[in-house]
Amino acid sequence: QRAEKLLEKALKEKKGPPPKEKTGWLYSKLTLPADERERSELSKTDATEGDAGDETPTAVDRVEVATGTGFVIAPGIVLTNRHVAEMGTSFRIPDPAAPETEHAAKILAVCKDMDLAVLRCESLQAPAVVLKPITIQRGTDVIVLGFPLSDFLGRSIKAVRGAIFGFENDRQRDVVLYDAATNPGNSGGPVCDDTGSVIAVHFAGLDLAGHGKSSGKLGLGVPIERALPFIQENVPDVQTNGPEVKLAWPAVDQQVSRSTVLIRVLDRSIRFVVKPPTQKAMNPFEDRSCVVCKGRRQIACPVKGCYRGSVSDFENSYMVIEQGYGQTAFRFQKPKLASCPGCRGAGIVDCPHCRDGMDPRLK
Repeated sequence: QRAEKLLEKALKEKKGPPPKEKTGWLYSKLTLPADERERSELSKTDATEGDAGDETPTAVDRVEVATGTGFVIAPGIVLTNRHVAEMGTSFRIPDPAAPETEHAAKILAVCKDMDLAVLRCESLQAPAVVLKPITIQRGTDVIVLGFPLSDFLGRSIKAVRGAIFGFENDRQRDVVLYDAATNPGNSGGPVCDDTGSVIAVHFAGLDLAGHGKSSGKLGLGVPIERALPFIQENVPDVQTNGPEVKLAWPAVDQQVSRSTVLIRVLDRSIRFVVKPPTQKAMNPFEDRSCVVCKGRRQIACPVKGCYRGSVSDFENSYMVIEQGYGQTAFRFQKPKLASCPGCRGAGIVDCPHCRDGMDPRLK
């Protein structure tokens, strides 16, 4: 109830957009007061948690809270976005050559000025890409690799093509714009030219339809020319000189995809307990209840005009005017209530969005 009042106040003061009903469950980091920390398992979790990249098991359960993209720039070193690194406390990277094998990774460095971060993953054996710190020109064709919408499109690498059409600021040129249709999950992916070299790091996408403009999607990236000082400060042995032979786009995809990795972002799973302490603890991350029927398995009948299983209908009725010779009769439509054909009079139907009250899209 307090959260609802806070939301109403924020919307009234125009501090944010209204909620979208089609948006499902969202993950948010949690801050608890001292008394709640004592009643929950959070205090125990803090005491037993190990290093974010430690392979040894601990008493902390971790759940996947997001996914992102990165690419290898030196042996065991992965470049990605700062916002990907800040979403969790530990990271797992499936091996591009053997996705069933995962490697632990941890943060090596985070850039304060640009949306960049470096992860260390020593057991990862993927080859490094070639970085090209050049002044990017408008009209340059590019290909963007990554793992967009991995829960919806699958966890195989995807590639989209586009062209550089401008910069956020023509003088600074610290953000490059391209018309490749990127999606959430592409963050941290390589933006490559036709030689297979990485010329920018993707960090955001923009859907023009959501801004009242014509439909279309744009991508934003940090040019390698701007990112190189941060990279070399933390990873001195990056490769910046590569062949200038132009390749066909499928060949560029094949070459760079060997070095492009999915980053699974994990965070602690906090179990809440409420008084009395004998009550079973609940894990909020495991709530897969359908957001349409709220786990009830049934919803109100969606047939238009249905009210508690009945719909308005009409039947023929007759009225006679005057008596004896010359009497007149006329027909008219008389309203009546009939059983709704959609719910067969029940007023409710099985929820078409779930299975037994559970959302099948939430695993």
